Amino acid sequence: MRKKTEDKVAVYLAGPLFSRAEVEWAGSLKREMEAALGERIEVIWPFEVASGSKGEIFQANLAALIRSPLMVAVLDGPAVDDGTAWEVGCHFALFGRRAIGIRTDVRKAGEAPDSRVNLMIEEACRAVVGEVGVLLRELAAALEEVSPPELNAIGPKAPEPAE
Repeated sequence: MRKKTEDKVAVYLAGPLFSRAEVEWAGSLKREMEAALGERIEVIWPFEVASGSKGEIFQANLAALIRSPLMVAVLDGPAVDDGTAWEVGCHFALFGRRAIGIRTDVRKAGEAPDSRVNLMIEEACRAVVGEVGVLLRELAAALEEVSPPELNAIGPKAPEPAE
């Protein structure tokens, strides 16, 4: 028997969506997360949530982020996508170190020799992993740390978009 959506923990899937490859990779990641943990999580993916004007897209994504106590962030690229970086920072401000980054890119993208990504992103994440299997284990562990009142988080009211 499937759990109702209200009983599931919302997990916000952040990452760039500007090319077919990025959309296909994120879609694949979403399917793998749902296959492994779908009885316990609802994956909220901006690609499926937001459309319309810039303001409507911003509001829809922010509302989804606010109700998601957990996040998975795709951190591939020469540098982390700026929108994804903003989402990681916003999520950190709302929930603390609850984001899990995945970086499959072999290029160096941080300040120190052992950095995976920019230190502000790395420190805002509970983990930055390099493989889907490790991501799924880390997400399962994070689920154990989410308390029942956070299952459907209600954060602050989203601000009005700039004109």
